Amino acid sequence: MKTKLILTAIFAGLSSASFMLMPQAANAVLVSKTKSPAIDTNKYLRNSVMSNFVLNTNISGDSFKPDNEFQYPFRQIPGIYANNHFLHQRLNEGEPLARKVLEQYLRVLDPGKVLFTKQEVENLYKTYTTGNHPLITNNLDTGWKIYQLYARHLTELNRLVAEYVLSLNSEPNLDTDMTITKGDYAEFRDEGVTLADVAKKYALRSLIAVKIDKPKFDWNQVRAYVMRGLIYQQNTLNNTRSVDVYGKFVDSLVKGGADAHSAFYPPEDSNTMAEHLSSSFYGIGVGITANSDGTFVIASIIKGGPSEKQGGIEKDDEILAVSQDGKNWVNADTLLMPSLIKLIKGKENTKVFLRLYSKDGFTKVVSINRGAVKQEDIVVNLKKYTKDGKEYGVVKFGSFYQGLSNDLYKALSSNPNLEGLIIDLRGNTGGYVEEAQGISSIFLDQFSPIMQVTNNRTQVVGSTRNSRPVSFSAKPYLFNKPIIVLIDAGSASASEIFSGAVQDYRRGLIMGDKSFGKGTVQAPINISDFTNDGLTYVTIQIFFRVTGKTTQVNGVTPDIQLPILTLNKREVDFFNALKPETINAAKYTPYNNFVSKNILTQLTNVQQEWSKTHPDYSKYVSFINRIKTENDRKFEYVNYTKRLEFQKYYQGQILQNYNKWAKENNKPSYSSYEELMKRNIGDKDGPDLALDMSKDLLVEYVKLWNQKK
Repeated sequence: MKTKLILTAIFAGLSSASFMLMPQAANAVLVSKTKSPAIDTNKYLRNSVMSNFVLNTNISGDSFKPDNEFQYPFRQIPGIYANNHFLHQRLNEGEPLARKVLEQYLRVLDPGKVLFTKQEVENLYKTYTTGNHPLITNNLDTGWKIYQLYARHLTELNRLVAEYVLSLNSEPNLDTDMTITKGDYAEFRDEGVTLADVAKKYALRSLIAVKIDKPKFDWNQVRAYVMRGLIYQQNTLNNTRSVDVYGKFVDSLVKGGADAHSAFYPPEDSNTMAEHLSSSFYGIGVGITANSDGTFVIASIIKGGPSEKQGGIEKDDEILAVSQDGKNWVNADTLLMPSLIKLIKGKENTKVFLRLYSKDGFTKVVSINRGAVKQEDIVVNLKKYTKDGKEYGVVKFGSFYQGLSNDLYKALSSNPNLEGLIIDLRGNTGGYVEEAQGISSIFLDQFSPIMQVTNNRTQVVGSTRNSRPVSFSAKPYLFNKPIIVLIDAGSASASEIFSGAVQDYRRGLIMGDKSFGKGTVQAPINISDFTNDGLTYVTIQIFFRVTGKTTQVNGVTPDIQLPILTLNKREVDFFNALKPETINAAKYTPYNNFVSKNILTQLTNVQQEWSKTHPDYSKYVSFINRIKTENDRKFEYVNYTKRLEFQKYYQGQILQNYNKWAKENNKPSYSSYEELMKRNIGDKDGPDLALDMSKDLLVEYVKLWNQKK
């Protein structure tokens, strides 16, 4: 059984679902392009649309129960966790675990704590989490009963919001004093606060969002867009399948009962992790995002794919319909994301037709040949820069994919004259543990342990866990020059194993922001050896650094802190994350010639001087602090002017900084933020003050290192 790290980003709460369809070059053809209205307002502003806001009887009725085929895997899962989980969790025993399972399920269903009342929640705890064998962890029907209550509440809220939106024939005052508490800080409403009381607030929030995003829309178009989103949300709810509830509920069982990174995938989703860790896919060369308003939008154009080569599809195009022959069309507003993806994907070298609506008001039809391509943003990308006649390198890769260490070895072997190297792990959420070991062998001596592992079979002695060091067998290390590893809050799992080892061995400098803090490893285990009953990713181990400290929750703290804009949650923010521990240090010998106290002190001084003298640094820090302040606020304003002002500030700063950088680097500038965002997704160049500082520090680092030699 291969051990692999779950990508942390999969479990972060995202406001929209994204799918990457990545192909090889093919001939995309622009079939037609005509001016047309953005949305049929009459279709969505008729009173008859209210008939959409009725809960499907398949969900509201007594027949809404789990399929019989779900019972066997549900019974098997507690045994799998008792035998394999790091803490030997018995998921179906006891009230404490049952309470956490219910909390996790409610977090999934009602993250804003809007739908359920405090009294309902208290009753759910009394009914389903008490006793030695609570119903929520022993009776699969429980998940469907709670989901049914959730579906009734959501339908009622959708109906009330829709009624209010339809009643607004003219634009109301959108600069209100209302606020909405963010989910992590919210409390379930009291019975005295009805859904009708909160519907107006949520309706206005949606109207403000569309009005800002679609500045050319008149008021009826804004209302129609909100109504379409509500209808889409209700259709999604009414099309809930039993397997959808099954996946949500059992995933909540293992996350709440075991830990935040254990996971369950029903049979149809069991290949999800393999696809995320692969560096190639099939599709048409675009990334698609499903927005909360029911629209499907082209989020990105993949470099090297047919869409990028032909130019018929643009970023931010809205998908209106899909056809296999250009004649028989399926409207996108009748589809859920999985169905849309299924229609777009297909066999290599076959055509698919898309009807798209662009931001400039044109409807166009594009035909594309399907294919496959390597993801350029995942594989090793080494760029060189020169200073004082010497070459330095910056290497980046999107994940610790299978084959990474071989790719990195080849890249460095092909560039033997590099004096120093920056390894940019910002936003790298991890991947295969073996690859963290593999790339370590490029920079560390042979057989050096880079981490320690404690697993579920480890004997516990007092408060210290015995462990085994993990070493590797490889060629003599290839790169023996100074290195800087750049990290941030998005650097997780395998990224933290590698950067932690570099720091502990004093092999190089760690710069940036504190990392995510995921120090656990998950193993995929099939529910059944004989039938496809799905699989579960069980947390089987915790990684420790050779010092005995763990990256779990703690993360990796950089040697030199840099201001970096990352809005990622960290492990410490996750519900039911495993707590950090400390074990004995392994036997290891740090280097004494790469990161001495003297070198670190001098480079810290260089960094501080750079910060004072760089013309853009203070403005950059102010921008980051402003964004973080907005992000960290416990509530959001239901106020058009405040939200528009912040968006203008944010977009204006991004555009201004990019154009200044473009002028200095002989790159094209852009007249608007929208045009900037439409640039080729493969063009990753742009202002990056943290990297600029790291490049200059690497040059100074190499000078100091050469002097010491």
